[in-house]
Amino acid sequence: PAHDNPSADGDGAGERKTVPAPVPETPGPASSSFKVGDQVYGMAFVLRTGTMAQLVAVSASLLSLKPEGLTHAEAASLPLVAETSLQALRDTANLQPGESVLILGGSSATGLAAVQIAKHVLKAGRVVATATAPGPKAALVESLGADLVVDYRNSKKPGTVGGGGGEDD
Repeated sequence: PAHDNPSADGDGAGERKTVPAPVPETPGPASSSFKVGDQVYGMAFVLRTGTMAQLVAVSASLLSLKPEGLTHAEAASLPLVAETSLQALRDTANLQPGESVLILGGSSATGLAAVQIAKHVLKAGRVVATATAPGPKAALVESLGADLVVDYRNSKKPGTVGGGGGEDD
């Protein structure tokens, strides 16, 4: 299928054109999991430039099959926020299975990824996230794995979540 994408041709001022969906054109030996015609998404190495092009050579290790239920724009939004969340939780915070974690901005893109990674990948024991609650944002955060959603606008006892002896323990 094709999708709309801002054109890199000309000055780009309001110009849009339809381009083919990203698919491997010549899979190499390292990309045996992909075949010509697969719809993929990923993130090129972040310290390099040159991806504003019609075709880009990318290592297969940086790509995944695009889930059928996602548009190309939705799939393109995943790699950076997921990588940011994973690095923060695993590499910086060293979150271990069974530990509790507080995720600020739980309904932001990075926060939503962090909730899922903490709960389902790193197996956190308790995931607490801030969001506007009650409401659709809190419900979304809970549906993705948060054990508790704290309304940051109406918190009466800051500092009591997760071991401080407060009412939410």
